[in-house]
Amino acid sequence: MKVKTAVTCSPMLLLLATGLAHADLEPFSFQASETLRHESNILHAEEGAHEAAWYSTTQLQAAVDEAIGRQRLLGSAAVNFDRYTKIHDRNSNGYTASGELDWSTVGDLSGAIGADSRRRQYLYGIDGDIGSGARNLQTDNHAFARAQLGGVSRWTIFGGLDASQRKYSDPTFDIEETQQWAASGGTSYSTSPDLSFGIQGRYVRGKYPQVNLVTGTEEFTVKTAGVNTKWTASGNSSFDANVGYTRQHTDGEPDQHYINGGVYWKWTPPSHISVTLGASRDGNSDTGTAANLVNTNGRLTGRSLNTSAHLDLTYELTAKVGLDLLSEYIHRKYTGALLPVIAADGTTVTLVPATGSTNSYRFTLSAHYTPTRNSTVSCGFSREILSSEESIRQLSRPFNDNTMMCSGVINFN
Repeated sequence: MKVKTAVTCSPMLLLLATGLAHADLEPFSFQASETLRHESNILHAEEGAHEAAWYSTTQLQAAVDEAIGRQRLLGSAAVNFDRYTKIHDRNSNGYTASGELDWSTVGDLSGAIGADSRRRQYLYGIDGDIGSGARNLQTDNHAFARAQLGGVSRWTIFGGLDASQRKYSDPTFDIEETQQWAASGGTSYSTSPDLSFGIQGRYVRGKYPQVNLVTGTEEFTVKTAGVNTKWTASGNSSFDANVGYTRQHTDGEPDQHYINGGVYWKWTPPSHISVTLGASRDGNSDTGTAANLVNTNGRLTGRSLNTSAHLDLTYELTAKVGLDLLSEYIHRKYTGALLPVIAADGTTVTLVPATGSTNSYRFTLSAHYTPTRNSTVSCGFSREILSSEESIRQLSRPFNDNTMMCSGVINFN
């Protein structure tokens, strides 16, 4: 597997790479990376309570990509070590691991089964909610199965099953822990190699195991149906879009009915520029930098309706030096979210419904340098701003944060 990352860093490791990176290790690959960051508001506290700090992340990774007859086995495992200069009780060790078997049979039937797991220090902010100075390890587990009938033919039928779980080591975050199961299916038709249309349905059932102080759980269901299209306008431009209707029911909260969808455009002209532009509207908690396209299985349902937009621009100055710009906006709308309120005596807790919204912005500018084909060095600056209405600040408090980062990665493959 050719592992590619956007992180980079230690000059000593880069020197080692010059002598070792050219070894033929197929089907295996290995990677070492180091990242050093400085944040002006390390705890993402409100105005007047900012604390700056340095911290580093060291990661070691191994991967395999092996063909077994008509099948293909993919796997990877990595460990990472986070170390803080001032807040030592946030020092933590994490990991990522994944395995997948891509299978195919005689004819046009194919699919994949797999699982993945990740543990990391909880990153509150533009992609998260409340935070504290204590160590809080977030663990995400996910398993899936996919099947598709159609291959390269014009007509394709597909389906999938997913199971996902999210847990936290800090008991304060018990109400955010999630378990869910999802099933999806649909069909697509290609009128030409450059244009296809499809329809898809998705059903999700899940629960927050510890959110309700009386029953211990809060269950939810999500039903979505929609249509999508993919269009390759030219060899340098591609366009994906989807639109659907979602109904979400959560115990103790008002039902949500909304139009969901996403658009995604990528343009790579025959020059040094690559542009990616996307926007989405959905109820996923993991709103990322890519538009919410057809398959959202494996992404956890959240308590908010999210509208996001992003612009990703890369400009290659030379064959080895380039610039990267990322701009992202997320609007989260909470309706009837149940918030625990502790009475003055400290012993009585009640759940109070709250409605409100937050707005998040992130702007990142960085430069990368590739001294060899197996190593990359990058440095950059990022600014994040989050504003929230008073009614919802128990879930998401306002903050602003500036980050400076230098990182490096070495691949041995």
